Amino acid sequence: MKKAVVVLPNWLGDFIMALPSLLGSLEEGILLLLGPGPFYSLLEGRYPPDTYLALTKKGWGKVFQGACLLLTRPVDRATLLPNSFLSALMCLLGGVPRTWGLPTDGRGFLLHRKVTLPQGPLHQSQVYRHILENAGLYRPWEGPLIHPPHRAREKAQELWEREGLEGEETLVVHPFSSKEPRTWLPSRFQEIIQRLAKKGLRVLLLGSPMERKKAQDLVAGVKGVIDITTLDLGLGEMAVLLEKASLFIGNDSGPGHLAAAVGTPTITIHGSTAPHLTGPRGEKAHHIWNAFPCSPCRERFFRECQPAQENRPPCLEAITVEEVWEEVEKVLGEKG
Repeated sequence: MKKAVVVLPNWLGDFIMALPSLLGSLEEGILLLLGPGPFYSLLEGRYPPDTYLALTKKGWGKVFQGACLLLTRPVDRATLLPNSFLSALMCLLGGVPRTWGLPTDGRGFLLHRKVTLPQGPLHQSQVYRHILENAGLYRPWEGPLIHPPHRAREKAQELWEREGLEGEETLVVHPFSSKEPRTWLPSRFQEIIQRLAKKGLRVLLLGSPMERKKAQDLVAGVKGVIDITTLDLGLGEMAVLLEKASLFIGNDSGPGHLAAAVGTPTITIHGSTAPHLTGPRGEKAHHIWNAFPCSPCRERFFRECQPAQENRPPCLEAITVEEVWEEVEKVLGEKG
């Protein structure tokens, strides 16, 4: 029996925003997912490897790799969640006879069905649902969104026990993002971390190994902070650690979406992005955003606005330590 394939977004946050609209059909076994290899670790605990076609290359290499994977599968249609021309070309080269997607990036002539969005602002998760509904692939889903494998839970538990975090109120702070002008001011994150440590709270500093030097500068001399940028964590392990945490504090980036998806209270700081369009969702998702007249912007940083303190856009500079700290105390108070 032929299945449909859904081409996934390239960014972690977008992938998580798409999951509520994908898992119903995945559960029914009527589709395959094609996307970045690391994302599969967030589904591996429930869905077998043959449901996920993992892309490990970039650029044109990814296009040809994806086309080769599609040629080996009996797929009768594709739905594109990314807006790129290359995702449509990949499906054409992969022999997919019918393709649904938004007619963006000059790819309209490659689509069998051009999906038009309704009028008015939509959260990105609603955009993905609308595309999948048009392709006949949306099924309601009420269960958990994230399904790490057992080995990820074991590895995260080992870290938790090694650092003596059992029974401790532990917060995760993620002061980084893929685009530096989208990150709140480092000195202000540092102040938040120092205040948390003074309250006797344990802090996990989350980031990639590439951000290790910045992380060391942030926590130099601060006791009670565990710098896990030194670890090469997979997304599965990250999901389990976030699930164990009492609170996540960070920028509008993938880990914030992941924390919200596993049910952890989140505080995300937004500058150029708008929480009602791309922010983490859920009853425990809290957002801090000072909407400027130009918000949300096209992220043409410092061509359409002047840099402020610490080379950040004015919309992020306007968010104070006290504003974030007030929200932290509020959320921790609600938990208590």
